[in-house]
Amino acid sequence: MRWPANMVLRYFLRIFLGLALGAVVVAGYAAYLYSTLERATSPPVGTVTAAPAFDLIDQHGKPFSSRDLAGKVWVASFISARCAHPCRPLTSNVARLQDQLAAEDLLGHVMLVSFSVDPVHDAPAAMRAYLEAYGADQDAWRFLTGPPEALSSVLVDGFFMSAKSGPGDGAGGREEHASWLGTDGHVDPDHHDTPRQYEFPPSNVLVVVDAFGNIQDYYDGEALDLESIMDDLRFLAQRR
Repeated sequence: MRWPANMVLRYFLRIFLGLALGAVVVAGYAAYLYSTLERATSPPVGTVTAAPAFDLIDQHGKPFSSRDLAGKVWVASFISARCAHPCRPLTSNVARLQDQLAAEDLLGHVMLVSFSVDPVHDAPAAMRAYLEAYGADQDAWRFLTGPPEALSSVLVDGFFMSAKSGPGDGAGGREEHASWLGTDGHVDPDHHDTPRQYEFPPSNVLVVVDAFGNIQDYYDGEALDLESIMDDLRFLAQRR
């Protein structure tokens, strides 16, 4: 029995339409699975950690706040003008970082910000002299102090540094090795390895903050990989 040509045509047309509809359904389901997988493997929204806001005093005795860093990439450190270790080797490395930033015309676009861990003793004149000893560009490198409670909000609550109330490494680094300088500029043996002599333990870390005010990374400031941190700073300076 031979089917009429029009019936054959309708038969194959139905098959074709059925296959096309099936392909659409399969493609839609695949797209749904892909989007579900993408959502499951992407970082959750809202996990970026913002750097703390602050209103402090710089080495010139002038107000300096987080608002003055808006739109700039910056590197934070946590030191004292009286601290020998880890502050001096860390500050030497920040000075090297400053020189490299200046050589690449990035200094100013990238700021250096040191927070005092000893606000009781770190007066602006002492902080200014400390930075002068390292050849700091004192417009691009600020050393900040203020009331202990204001600095606690920045160091402990904002940057997760160790508090003075107990020992331990934490984000604050190797605080148990902190040492003081005496009045002659040498390590004072009576105050060696006593982090509680500071308002907050000195830290061996540097913290990179992007131009949007978000914490991007922590670096070992004593054993600083200069090229690695510069790679980060170049990238962040381009996208500010």
